Amino acid sequence: MELVKRTITGVLFVAVLVCCITYGPYSALTLFEVITILSISELIGLVNRYRNTTASKGWTASATVPLVALVGTQGMVTVWYQGLFLILFLLLVMVIFIRELYMKKESPVLNLAVSSLAIVYIAIPFALLTRLAFLTDATGVEGYSFIIPLALFVFIWCNDVGAYCFGCTLGKHRLFERVSPKKSWEGFFGGCFTSALAAYVVSRIPSMAGNMSSLLWIGMALTVSVFGTWGDLVESLIKRELGVKDSGNILPGHGGMLDRFDSTLMAVPAVAAYLYLLFVVF
Repeated sequence: MELVKRTITGVLFVAVLVCCITYGPYSALTLFEVITILSISELIGLVNRYRNTTASKGWTASATVPLVALVGTQGMVTVWYQGLFLILFLLLVMVIFIRELYMKKESPVLNLAVSSLAIVYIAIPFALLTRLAFLTDATGVEGYSFIIPLALFVFIWCNDVGAYCFGCTLGKHRLFERVSPKKSWEGFFGGCFTSALAAYVVSRIPSMAGNMSSLLWIGMALTVSVFGTWGDLVESLIKRELGVKDSGNILPGHGGMLDRFDSTLMAVPAVAAYLYLLFVVF
């Protein structure tokens, strides 16, 4: 029964993600807004419960809405709307800080630290996800293109499958036993191999390859594998510190939002930096 539940949830999860990304910019932006709000509520809820902090889930999540819109809508809206999003974000951040003056709690600094962590760790990566769809130099497409965001998720999934298969069959040397005892170096390199293989396949499809060569696609896939693994380990570190197995139970059989997007949170900024350096600096 557990396997059936995991399978159904996994299929629906992938279907919703792929459909929203490929349908258009506003569906993708809406999806990542919702995921951001749920993930931030999940993280702050966990810390509040197990560390006796009182950081505001509502105000912190509210502040991320204009932030995700600000970064994700570049090229979609006018400068006036961009400025409005920026002002709203700054005002809401100020509210988060000013709120602590009136809450009269014993841990205001910890509350602010938790809220700041949620914005940096969760909101910024999800904001960048939609922005990656407007990289004309990489995709060769003017305006919105789902190629980079979708490929990023495909590489994450291939990395996870490869790491699991190689780790289960060949895994002997622990990768980071203090944080995640089951991960192995064999699994890590297996994940890198499968994601690189997927990148090569993408590079051979004319409608997907864009202006990137096979070597650049493989470089992107390896970036996803390395930083995605770190993302997984960082979330494991947070859960181990809080003494929980899963970040939540919103996805039956798969845990919480952070459990599903832990790799994404580190992979997205790394891919953004990788592509920026390739097509802007060089």
